[in-house]
Amino acid sequence: MDTDAIPEFFKEPSSGAEAEIRAIEHELALAIRAGDLRKIMSFYNEDVRAFDMMPPPQFINKISYQKEAWENCFTQVFRFPVEFEQHDLRVHAEGDVAYSHCLIHMRGETLDGQSMESWCRNTTGWQKIGGHWLIVHEHNSVPLNKENGFALMNLAP
Repeated sequence: MDTDAIPEFFKEPSSGAEAEIRAIEHELALAIRAGDLRKIMSFYNEDVRAFDMMPPPQFINKISYQKEAWENCFTQVFRFPVEFEQHDLRVHAEGDVAYSHCLIHMRGETLDGQSMESWCRNTTGWQKIGGHWLIVHEHNSVPLNKENGFALMNLAP
């Protein structure tokens, strides 16, 4: 996949705010594929509240989210680039508040040579602050096996 080509679902007609967020989502995806931590974190507000798949139950600011999630579980784990695709991205915006949601498919190789592939669900809360759309809330999750409680990270749509 040409990582610089904008997928069609980022281009669908929408309001001005929705189009802006779709463009930002595309830039964020490029940064994630490259493992560019500085660029990834530039999309987050300082007091972001995030619910992610790794502990703790919540991250209460950008610094903790960067260190405990993005660094420890992503940029210090994978070789880059990785594959990162958002499927069925939906954006809903009203005034200076918006949210987006999608399914995320990621595939990559860890620094120790293991292949990893996963699907997860993502919901992102956006707010326009100082003229820029920033992530103020993020929630990533996977379905659980109802019989044993284990995460189903490879459950594809």
